[in-house]
Amino acid sequence: MKPILRRLLGVVLSLGLIAILLALVQKTRSIDTTLLQQVNGQLRELKQVDATWNLDILRSKIGINKNYDQVTTPLQWLQKNQPALMKAANQANESAIKQAADDLKTVINEKISLVDRFKMQNALLKNSLRFLPTAVGQLRDQIVAVTLSDTSIGINNTEQISKLEVTASEMLTELLKYNLAPDEAIKARVAGLLEKLAEAPSSTYPEQIQSQVRMIVNHAQTVLKQKESEDQVLASIDQVPITVRIDQLATQFERSFDLALQEKEQWRMALIAYSAGLLLLLAFAMIAVWRSYRSLDQANAFLEQRVEERTRDLSTALAHLRESQLQLIQSEKMASLGQMVAGIAHEINTPLAYVKGGLEILNARMGDVDTLVTETSRLMNLMTQEPQEDEAKHEQQLADQFATVQELSSAFVETETVGEVKGLLGDGLYGIGQISEIVGNLKDFSRLDRARVAEFNVNEGIASTLKIARNLVKHRRIEQQLGEVPLIRCSPSQINQVLLNLINNACQATTEETGVVTIVTRPTEQGLAIEVRDNGHGISPEHLSKIFDPFFTTKKVGEGTGLGLSIVQRIVNEHGGDIQVDSVLGVGTCFTVNLPREYQAQSENGLNELNQGGTA
Repeated sequence: MKPILRRLLGVVLSLGLIAILLALVQKTRSIDTTLLQQVNGQLRELKQVDATWNLDILRSKIGINKNYDQVTTPLQWLQKNQPALMKAANQANESAIKQAADDLKTVINEKISLVDRFKMQNALLKNSLRFLPTAVGQLRDQIVAVTLSDTSIGINNTEQISKLEVTASEMLTELLKYNLAPDEAIKARVAGLLEKLAEAPSSTYPEQIQSQVRMIVNHAQTVLKQKESEDQVLASIDQVPITVRIDQLATQFERSFDLALQEKEQWRMALIAYSAGLLLLLAFAMIAVWRSYRSLDQANAFLEQRVEERTRDLSTALAHLRESQLQLIQSEKMASLGQMVAGIAHEINTPLAYVKGGLEILNARMGDVDTLVTETSRLMNLMTQEPQEDEAKHEQQLADQFATVQELSSAFVETETVGEVKGLLGDGLYGIGQISEIVGNLKDFSRLDRARVAEFNVNEGIASTLKIARNLVKHRRIEQQLGEVPLIRCSPSQINQVLLNLINNACQATTEETGVVTIVTRPTEQGLAIEVRDNGHGISPEHLSKIFDPFFTTKKVGEGTGLGLSIVQRIVNEHGGDIQVDSVLGVGTCFTVNLPREYQAQSENGLNELNQGGTA
């Protein structure tokens, strides 16, 4: 007992030492610089975007840019890259980096808000500037028109009106200078000229000239006000410290990277020291191994015994596992059989319903027929018997009975009872024929009357499978592209089960409104290929490698056990074929089954198990 405990302690100690070594190696692994390079690249690009942004704002201010598209272009870059930058800051998991990233986000949002204000102020300014030359020109035209048309205006008034036009033109010139090169002296001259225009005597001017002058003064004052507001906004934009915040965030990332490098170096020194200690310990272990070499024979005998016991345990576990697998397969088969029987019962119920209805109507009509036959028989008796006492009375009875029979027969003719009975009998015979056809299809599908391995026409199997699954496929559009395929030797019932499973999955993957299931058969060099395609939701790439695994399913709870495709693959493999799947999300899925002409299974065990367990 002590040697075993000693060995167990040695194993635990060795595992602990190896675990520590692996942990140290993990700690000294090279730092992934991808994140740092991505962040630095994005920050450099953000600096360039910010510089271009400022330049575009200046161009919009002086009128080089005809619209504000260039001013809003950086927003597209921010919407695309800012979330990734913030995600990288969160992945760093350091408060300083997160704070720097939040500060950068705050100033970016502040600048976006200021740019929106600039666009509004600049638009108002440009509108007034574009209007003023037109307004001054209109004033000039009005003055010329008044001077020429109104002879009642005196010489003094004419000179004043002319000075008014000169003052407006001079004010426009100075205002345009002020827009291009803001200067307080120019602004003062513009304000003085506006005062002159505003203080001009209104009683001596026509109403249209007075209105035009007021309009010019209002727009000029708007230009001065918007120019001042625009300059304030531009000054605020220049003061937004985006570059400073970018540098701060880059510095925090660099600092975090440097700290990580220092930590890696410390762990590397610890690994060197620990490795040296392990080498010394390994030397002592080699000595101990050399001393225990003499006891290897006993250890080998013990190991052989343990291997034998383990083999027996594994054989027992394998037998239990196969038994459990067969039980699961049987359960899956019963579930599939229940679905198929429910569909067949639904299909049989319809012809049974109108056969029953026809028989009930016939039963009701038989009362009228019985009455007609009885009265006719009574008439025949009266006609054949001789009158015994009163001949007149006998003739009256005969006439009354004849009238009764005539009335009943006329009613039969008028109501077309005979035609109705014939129709009901025809419907009943048709319904019984439908039931017979369903039973025949079920018999063809199961192939219970044929050998387990026999020649089989896959196209006929598809036809019988679709008939059996009529209740399932009637809400889908089924397209058949069946080629000239050779007969193959196989287990027909097993292949029919494969077809039923694939068609069932294709129908469940599509909707009733737009579902299309396409079944294709074509010959191949080895035998034939069967394709079952659908236009359903498809299978995601991460699930494609697992769909043939037992118990794996993407269906809702209660709709599948995850054994169907696994057993389908096993059936196909037992027949010496293979199954492939191709799927695109949102487009559909295609299963391709390749079968050889001859049954090529290496053993009968797998097929026997499937015959016992069935398929899903």
